[in-house]
Amino acid sequence: MSSTFGAISVWVTLFGLALFPGIRLINGDQAPNIVFIVADDLGFNDISWNNPKIISPNLDSLARNGTILNHNYVLPICSPTRSALMTGYYSVHTGRQSSVIWQQEPVGLFTNFTLMPEHLNTLGYESHAVGKWHLGYCNQSYLPTNRGFKSFNGYFIGSEDYYSHLRPPSVGGGPPGYDFQHNEGPDLSANGTYSSVLIGLHAEKIIRDHALQTPEKPLFLYLPFQNVHSPLQVPDHYSNLYPNETNQARKTFSGMVTAMDDAVGTVVKSLKSQGLFENTIIVFSSDNGGQTMSGGNNFPLRGNKGTLWEGGTRVPGFVHIPFSKNRARNVSSLFHVTDWLPTLYRAGGGDPHELGPIDGLDQWNLLVGNQDKGVRQEFLYNIQPIPSIEGAQARAAIRVGDFKLLRGVPGEPSGWIPPAKSVDIPLERNNHLANLTHFQAVPNFASFEVRLYNITSDPEERVDLSHNHPDIVESMLAKLARFDASMIPPNIKPEVASGNPNRFNGIYTPGWCQAQPK
Repeated sequence: MSSTFGAISVWVTLFGLALFPGIRLINGDQAPNIVFIVADDLGFNDISWNNPKIISPNLDSLARNGTILNHNYVLPICSPTRSALMTGYYSVHTGRQSSVIWQQEPVGLFTNFTLMPEHLNTLGYESHAVGKWHLGYCNQSYLPTNRGFKSFNGYFIGSEDYYSHLRPPSVGGGPPGYDFQHNEGPDLSANGTYSSVLIGLHAEKIIRDHALQTPEKPLFLYLPFQNVHSPLQVPDHYSNLYPNETNQARKTFSGMVTAMDDAVGTVVKSLKSQGLFENTIIVFSSDNGGQTMSGGNNFPLRGNKGTLWEGGTRVPGFVHIPFSKNRARNVSSLFHVTDWLPTLYRAGGGDPHELGPIDGLDQWNLLVGNQDKGVRQEFLYNIQPIPSIEGAQARAAIRVGDFKLLRGVPGEPSGWIPPAKSVDIPLERNNHLANLTHFQAVPNFASFEVRLYNITSDPEERVDLSHNHPDIVESMLAKLARFDASMIPPNIKPEVASGNPNRFNGIYTPGWCQAQPK
């Protein structure tokens, strides 16, 4: 019986390799480990391979010995990008297109979506998450450990203090609540330890335990850092590495990048010491553009986090594949955050067709050097159908080939902001969710201003070509209209007092909303 099963296993492995010749299984029939690193609010000009003033040697080494994605696109803000990453769907198809999930908002990423760790687990992976979740926590069904991760250490929300892990409640008043969690409850031992240090230490332990306890399984380790999101906080020895930086926000921010890089170094060192590095795919991406009002920078790209300009959506990214036949590359093919799910699913030995009609495309052949150009020729930046809690007006953008079409006001700041102009001004929260009912109808998009840019020849979006190419505008508006028709309503609700952490002994805690769908 066992010999028959072994023969079947070998046949299935060989059959999978024949179907997907780009996959190389290093340890016999062992699929590659996957470490996916997400930086928070890291702009195009905030990393060393785009800006030599930034000190990030560990990330730089991985990037320059891997494949740098020069046209790596995400959503303008956090939760929409994370939902797209985890599901492979554009955020207009998950209901997460309009806003982040606020700390007392009774919503989460709909439970009828199967997430990346759940898909990878079907291929034999063991999945763990360390860092910032931000896809809902008000019901236990939304938690990472109920969405495919065996363990979770980190934050349910975001924007908390980097040392105390406290954040004030938004509704109901009272003292700040604590948010550093182990699985489904608080880890109070994290109090006082800087965020990126915690993430590095937890990742190191997971890698060591995995190598000792379950070496027969491939590891999926998701590492969404808090760095470099505001508040701007970092140990002095990191900011002191930038003595010539006179902008204090920029100086602290730059130190936060280096602190994150040190944690990445801890992860790489652990992978090497446990003999896992040579069979580990390491992916790195920011979740949105840099926040120039809190030290970040996207220069020379136009715009800011939260906008549909390139500065809000085109971010640093790379993949490091030690067993790739073609490394140390810069590729300019389009890559969208939705592409990671089918691409990594294939890397793990799966057939991306099994994922269903998702928006992401399998780009594995591009990443391992089997082809010079990617398969993606167009993508949806986003459709913001109603004014958001962050103050964003209704707007949309789409890319087709060289051209980008923007409908409505793309967002502010809308200029070209060099690092010296980055300022440390906290965004005022425009909390009008309770009064959004009159915005629920989709506006008349036909009345919105339209802009057209050739991003290949004009990556800084300086020359509007909409009046020169009415035929292209008409064609792209028609494509955008099809997304308008397929979009589901934004899943947003007013924040509620029942989520106040002071109802739960000062801890941000689940159990105060119903999961959707019911």
